[in-house]
Amino acid sequence: MWRPFLRLRLFALLFETAGPPPLHRLVQSGAALAVWTGLSRIPGMAETTVFVATVLTALAIGHAANARTLPEKVGHEATALSLIVFFCLIAVIYGIILLSPDPVWVQHLFTIVPALFALGCFLDIVSRTEGFGRDWWPDDAMNKARPMLTRAFLLKHLSMAVLNATLVASVSLDAWVMWFAVLPLVNHYLTAGLTTTVLLDAGE
Repeated sequence: MWRPFLRLRLFALLFETAGPPPLHRLVQSGAALAVWTGLSRIPGMAETTVFVATVLTALAIGHAANARTLPEKVGHEATALSLIVFFCLIAVIYGIILLSPDPVWVQHLFTIVPALFALGCFLDIVSRTEGFGRDWWPDDAMNKARPMLTRAFLLKHLSMAVLNATLVASVSLDAWVMWFAVLPLVNHYLTAGLTTTVLLDAGE
């Protein structure tokens, strides 16, 4: 009788191990809500302008926080190409956001990006080279779990791409911004939960 509840509790524990989100994730979420709410109250402010400012603010905070780890990654020869691709992708994303005449284009970036990550995972699985996976989990201690992590995150990225595309097609821009604001927190707990699950299964 209690077995289903026990399984749910164990599943919840996987996310509890993540602990509270990093400060910059909370700042991202709060800043997105503050900019969207604040600028929307300014008379005559175009919705597209408010939307672009909201997205750019949240992304800039996230990228500024992640930049702290770049010096460590640069030291790994295996990640040099990935860093180049990463910076090019960031430049393209910012360019599309700034030049886009329609918020829908920007919204669909959050479908395309996880889809590209899913493609990287898929190519790793097919080629069995672990090049993409090693960039994300470079430690030798992760060797056993890396193939399983790649498969798990393939599903995660695909799910996020499908979810975002569904939201873009079915909810208002205001509702989508609410989703965008909590997305850093959702990613934090999903990543931690999946990683914990795989490591436990792999016996790491």
